[in-house]
Order: sequence, then structure tokens, then C-alpha cells
Amino acid sequence: MPVTGLALIDPVARFVDQPMDIPPNVQGQVLSVIADHEARADFRPLHYGNDPRVTEVHHPGNHVGVGGGYDRHGTAANVLEGVTGYLQRRGVAIADVAPENRHRSDAPQKLYSEAYQAARNGDVLTDKSGRKQGAWRIDDPEKGRVAAAPKMTELSPGLKAHGLSAEQCVQVGAACTVCAARHARDWGDPRRLLVSKDGETVAVQHQNGRFDELRVDWALERSAVSHLQDLQGSERTPTQAVHAPAAARETPAPTLEHAR
Repeated sequence: MPVTGLALIDPVARFVDQPMDIPPNVQGQVLSVIADHEARADFRPLHYGNDPRVTEVHHPGNHVGVGGGYDRHGTAANVLEGVTGYLQRRGVAIADVAPENRHRSDAPQKLYSEAYQAARNGDVLTDKSGRKQGAWRIDDPEKGRVAAAPKMTELSPGLKAHGLSAEQCVQVGAACTVCAARHARDWGDPRRLLVSKDGETVAVQHQNGRFDELRVDWALERSAVSHLQDLQGSERTPTQAVHAPAAARETPAPTLEHAR
């Protein structure tokens, strides 16, 4: 099912050991809200700068202060109103934020931190030398948040065996993402990605068993960003709907991992 609007509120790189790239059925603009006042190393934000579908905006507050959980009418309420308006403009049938949950610009805007140990009254605890006592691993707040790239699905094991670099694997993976999106509505989501024995062709197998085949040399003619931009356009890729070719059937499904 095509998704025409998606919003991410301070997505982080920890705690999920699975691919975190934007799936191919997302064919509209994606809004990613990044919390500006978060220094915990375990909450480093996912940066989707290489995906042309994603627009990042920065907002005051830490991870919870942007996503909700503190003041009812504070920073998170402002994010909620902004995200709601964005989804409405994308055509999503979502109601306005209820008046009792809206942001109050006339109220004091508090910024919180969970990075340090605090007393019951909220005062940050320090050691004998005056240094703040951390409750989490902390990045240098003066340097801003340290972004992390999302773990992405790609075809690296099979393609690298045929001499492709990590960057070239990402290019081919991006082309496969576009191919999968083109037939996802009728054929179902992609089940696995296959590499032919000679390494010249890759295939995307859908839930109904049908395959999208594309040439590796064609995929390498364009950058990964250029391929992903096709998800928002009408340009068709030179793919071919086929039944499982013998070479693909005999090639085990490659492990999906991120090429770094």
C-alpha cells in the first residue's frame, strides 16, 4: 500500500537491530523532527540525509520533550500540532489537535534533560570537583548531536563477491527499492533480494512469487539518491516482470545488512 505522508519524531539509532531505512512503499515526503537538546549517546538521531524523500527540522527539547511525556502544553505539544498539520496537508484524514492538548505559547517553555543524576527537587547532582554526575553515556553537548546513518537493507554479500564496492552495493540496493515500490500494490511487499550467478542481474521477489529483474550495470549508471528520487516521479525503470529464473532460484537469499 503506497504511503503518501510519514512523520518521524526524533528517530534514534539504538535499541533496534533491524534495517531502519525508509521502506519503498513510502512514495511521498517524509518529515523527521530532531530534538536539539539531547546529548545522550544512546539517543543519537538517525540522519536520512541521503534519502531525497526526507526533510529534517530541528526543535527545542530532548528526546522525550519532543516526543511527549513532560509538560502537556510544552514543547511536545508544539511538535504534535506541527506534525498533525503536515499530515493533513499530505491528505491524511486526521483530526485537529484537541484544544486541551495544544501548545501554549504564553506558558513557560521548559527544557528537560535525563542525561544527569538529579535530586528530588530537580537539581543536578555533582561530584566533589563540581562535575555533573551522568545517568547515561553522554556526547559533548558543545558539539551538538552526533547523527548516525540508518542500518539499511542491501545486497552486499552477493554483489561484493563479484567485485562491487560498498558504495556500488548501495546504488544497486536503491534501484531495487524503486523496483519493489513500482509493483508493491499489485504483487505485495518484497520478500527477498537475489543475485544471479554471474553477478550481472539482481531480482526482487514479491509476496505473490513474481520477480522484478534489473541489470546491475544499469543500476550503477546513477547514484543512490538519483534512484530514490524516482519514488516521487513517474520515470519508469527498465525492469522486467519474470518468473523465477534458474540462476536466481539457485542463488540463496543474501543477508541484508548495511554497507559501511
